[in-house]
Amino acid sequence: MNVKNLMMWGVIVLLIVGLFQLFQNPKKIFHKGKDRIMYLCKMESTRQKKISRLLQKDLAIIFQMDAPAILGSFMFTITGVRVSPDLSVAKVYLSIFPSDDSKKLIEQVKEKSPFFRNLLAKKVRYQLRIIPELHFYLDDSADYADEINRLLKE
Repeated sequence: MNVKNLMMWGVIVLLIVGLFQLFQNPKKIFHKGKDRIMYLCKMESTRQKKISRLLQKDLAIIFQMDAPAILGSFMFTITGVRVSPDLSVAKVYLSIFPSDDSKKLIEQVKEKSPFFRNLLAKKVRYQLRIIPELHFYLDDSADYADEINRLLKE
């Protein structure tokens, strides 16, 4: 396989992962006059999207500057942040490299969640009235894409 085919498969894998995340909580409805099922997903409001981007940017800085002193020299990537409609809860998706101890590290991050919320509050205190409660989840989509590429090479 040449580089062009690998890039094409990489894009396909990323699209599949994106569609999987989009349809995590679909609602089935029947469209009137049609015999097919349509899937509706909750759309984020503009405010939720703005808050998500703000939190992702500031949490990335926090994990670059402060996390190595607490959790060790691992590379953390904030791959996404989803905010609840009332802006009280934020789901933070983390990708950890190297991914050998990722499950153990994500548990340590969850234990230190109040500490990271406090650091976040210091950064966004003039932009947000309520600092959302942080729920951390492991995002292993990059590992999944690597596994697919490895299988395609065989």
